[in-house]
Amino acid sequence: MPVIYAELAPLVCAAIAVLAVPGLLVSWAAGARGWTLAGAAAPVSVSVISVTAVLTGFVGLPWGMLIVTAVAVVLATALFLLRRLLPGTVTSQGVETAGALPRQRANVRRRERWKRDGSGTDIIVGWLAVGVVFLLLFWRLAHIFGGVDNISQTFDNVFHLNAVRYIVDTGNASSLRVSGFTSSTGMGGFYPAAWHDVASLTQQLTGSTVPAAVNATNVAISGLVWPLSCLLLATALFGRRRIVVVTAAALSAGFSSFPYLMLDFGVLYPNLLSIALLPAAIGFAAMALRAAKGLEVPPYTAWLLAVGAVPGVALAHPSTLMALLAWTLPAVAAAGLALVRRWRGRWGMARSTVAVALGFAAYTVALLVAWKLVRPDEAQSTWQPIQGLAQAFGQALTSAPQGRPIPWFIFAATLAGIWAMLRHRRQLWLLGMFAISCIMFIVVSGYPFGPFRTWFTGVWYNDPFRLAALLPVAALPVAVLGFLWLADDVIPTVWNRIGAAGDRVRALRVSASRSKAASAAVALVAFAGVLLLTQGGTVSAAVASAAGSYALTPASRLVDSNEMKLLLRAGQEIPADNVVVSSPWTGASMVYAIADRKSLTPHIFSEFGADTSAILNRLNQAGTDPRICDIVRKMKTYYVLDFGTREIHGAVHTMPGLVGMDTNPEFSLVDHEGEAKLYKVTSCGQ
Repeated sequence: MPVIYAELAPLVCAAIAVLAVPGLLVSWAAGARGWTLAGAAAPVSVSVISVTAVLTGFVGLPWGMLIVTAVAVVLATALFLLRRLLPGTVTSQGVETAGALPRQRANVRRRERWKRDGSGTDIIVGWLAVGVVFLLLFWRLAHIFGGVDNISQTFDNVFHLNAVRYIVDTGNASSLRVSGFTSSTGMGGFYPAAWHDVASLTQQLTGSTVPAAVNATNVAISGLVWPLSCLLLATALFGRRRIVVVTAAALSAGFSSFPYLMLDFGVLYPNLLSIALLPAAIGFAAMALRAAKGLEVPPYTAWLLAVGAVPGVALAHPSTLMALLAWTLPAVAAAGLALVRRWRGRWGMARSTVAVALGFAAYTVALLVAWKLVRPDEAQSTWQPIQGLAQAFGQALTSAPQGRPIPWFIFAATLAGIWAMLRHRRQLWLLGMFAISCIMFIVVSGYPFGPFRTWFTGVWYNDPFRLAALLPVAALPVAVLGFLWLADDVIPTVWNRIGAAGDRVRALRVSASRSKAASAAVALVAFAGVLLLTQGGTVSAAVASAAGSYALTPASRLVDSNEMKLLLRAGQEIPADNVVVSSPWTGASMVYAIADRKSLTPHIFSEFGADTSAILNRLNQAGTDPRICDIVRKMKTYYVLDFGTREIHGAVHTMPGLVGMDTNPEFSLVDHEGEAKLYKVTSCGQ
């Protein structure tokens, strides 16, 4: 196991650079600083990367980190110049400083920077917490992968890994074109390719294998992007207090359904990226709407970041964009109420209410229209409910979906956060967001199959797993508020009731607060406590389940150990210009991602043209049917990978043209490993 850390570490660093550098340049130019800048880096980077991929697909520019960085530099320069041309510079408190003397403006900016970012000790404590969480998640994910080149033995991985190889080979990274490799015409429809774009850039920077680049990318997303995204949302809502920073960081590693579930089920790598970006996107939207005032930034910066995060979320996976629009509906309502109070003195109560109501209605209508249009075909939304409504309600509330153990510590903090919101009547829109997330999971998981359920959750294919992974996004800030309530209300009340002993405790507390070192130590102890109490059976169960999906054994479902050995040799045995024939259901099509040899059927749901169908149905007739040999020569399909009849889902999909090769004189056995065999068509010459 220690070997995997050494092998993965440099690749993870490259993936972090891909996910951070473009966004840091653009976000800094937009005015983001401190935790806002840290949280904005990945969402803005993904937007720059995925939009650049679409643009390069149109104009034919070479795909790579160079063009992505160039676009980021151009955007950053434009934003920086735009901010310089604004009539006044607005500080984080909204104070105009354009008329002040240069030295006064510098002093104001310096003071405001420290207010935004906190003291040096605060920054050190915060980044130390983030670093520990990153190492913990790196360790967890390394345990899941088992080896640097291990792959997820799941259905969707055939497409995901082959898509990364296709981008590297062709430079075609556009979400409008990347699925073309699954069609005989080379033309595909829209597919959200942001995750594949990031993984391809990681592979290009490192020269690693595709599986290694994929694993490194997922470590960067899960171990750094997700915690920073959670931290951005928490600090946007509650400020940059140490308790907010350390609890948000610790809690990000404590849920069983994210990031672990998206590395286990499916496998749903695009959802992994889009959900990791979601907390930050919600935080930006809340700041832009002034529904969150923990991190006050200039309005134009908040709106630039909010708008800038949307393409990345949408092109990572559109379903998460729908979650963003639906979950921020309560924040839009809260912002509307604030506008009514602000405008009523100028316009009057009636006119202000009507104006805000019309705006809210327009947003709701737009959301409903998007909800109807941005979804897969209804025929694909076939997932059935898996339990009753009562059980689904309990799992949503306790953050223990899909029958995982209940994280009691997180559940208690969530209840405390709900109580704090109701008691103090603050951040109630956050409670609305949490309720929407729970209702979505309850409906998809426990409501009977039918039109209502499909309308409500068809955006996610009616799939309980996808909505289960979304639950931590809404639960985490509620739990952080629970810790705030404990620190601000419960502990002082208890001390007040202790009496003389409480006086001594309070004296120690005041003394500690005056010492930066002592205060930092208290924060780190609290962080360690929360981290340890959230790493119990629920996370261990999620890690163990995901590890089973990556295990390379003689019984692995997609590519077993013998088949993997043969694939690793295939690159030396098959000419580079040849196309390999195989059944995609058996995992043999992974020859493209693993051996860098094109597959005739690179996806389980590939669209077959006439020539491809002829090969799959009549290749074993090549010796008697000259038309088959003509197709073989034209398509260069001289090699066949036979991985037997065991399929990923246990079904049977017979390819008549690939039957009986072991006894057919028109085929010669080139190599084999156990029951996995590589044949060559000898009757057509080469």
